Parts: sequence; C-alpha cells; structure tokens
Amino acid sequence: MGNKIPSDKGPVNRGSVS
Repeated sequence: MGNKIPSDKGPVNRGSVS
C-alpha cells in the first residue's frame, strides 16, 4: 500500500500491492 519493496510480484515500484 504505497511501499516500494521488491517482494510481491513487481520489480520495485508497484506502489499499490498488498
């Protein structure tokens, strides 16, 4: 939710992932 961390399913700039 506004965090830029390479951990969900995006590079490092998802911004709106759980």
